[in-house]
Amino acid sequence: MKKSLLVLALATLVLLLPVGAFADTIYSLNVGGTGLGGSAPWGTVTVSLTNANTATVTFTAAGSNVFFDSNAFNFNTLGTLSGYSLNTCDGSPGPTTNAPCISGVLTPSGNVSSFGSFTYGFNMFDGPTDGTQTATFTLTLGGAGWSSDSLVLFKNTPDGFDVAAHVCPGGAGACNNLTGWAGDGSSTSTPEPGSIALLSAGLIGLGGLVRRRKQ
Repeated sequence: MKKSLLVLALATLVLLLPVGAFADTIYSLNVGGTGLGGSAPWGTVTVSLTNANTATVTFTAAGSNVFFDSNAFNFNTLGTLSGYSLNTCDGSPGPTTNAPCISGVLTPSGNVSSFGSFTYGFNMFDGPTDGTQTATFTLTLGGAGWSSDSLVLFKNTPDGFDVAAHVCPGGAGACNNLTGWAGDGSSTSTPEPGSIALLSAGLIGLGGLVRRRKQ
């Protein structure tokens, strides 16, 4: 009887967790392309599911690095997107009159240095002075959608890359001729705070159930 109650409680807890609630998938931009200066990792890309049909992909530069210029952000998605938006880009206009992320669109990237081609690429305006340290894309996929945040992106070849970004190491005025692209060499899953809290509450409840059954 005790075992049945514990199994039932655990099953209920799992069903309460929304899709993708267990973890974000974080890709480390730790593979540098030809000519790229600075040191790894040059940044990270975090993928999180809002629901089965909506995911966010956030590029974050490490230290004072910035993302900039052509093929600034590149990634492969599992399935053809039904829509997208760029809802965060912290860059501000530099000497040019163009804000860096206003008019760009996601299109097939073409060849990105030594990292190959990606299903989607995003071009920013001008050079490092108009770069950005972070950008968040919201992606939507029709049909059944994604079953896990780890399945939102995929490698462009079996030994290839999920993501790549155009990096100015050290920020505007510091990178000189050391710019280049960085791709992902590894990924990790990081539990979300809400998931941890829900699991903790469930474990506390199970502990109380066990104590009551023993008394």
